[in-house]
Amino acid sequence: MSTKHRGNRTEQVGAYLTEAEAADHLGLKQRTLRYLREIGDGPTYVRATPKTIRYTAADLDVWIVTRKVESTFCNDEPLGRGARARDH
Repeated sequence: MSTKHRGNRTEQVGAYLTEAEAADHLGLKQRTLRYLREIGDGPTYVRATPKTIRYTAADLDVWIVTRKVESTFCNDEPLGRGARARDH
């Protein structure tokens, strides 16, 4: 395993995270990460075996950045319970 330096960050090249480690990295519950993977809305992952899922920190970081929302006003999310269309 080699080390790559990126600015102030040092990361292990080829280091893979377990599902529990990946969820912790993202601040999610493990079952939430699993659900997102099952519906095709989660970060990129490696299926090492039929029952072994691994993630890279770089893929997790890319995924979380793509989830960034500038504003909650008039985004593509459905209206919440009790919200009215004229509120937007």
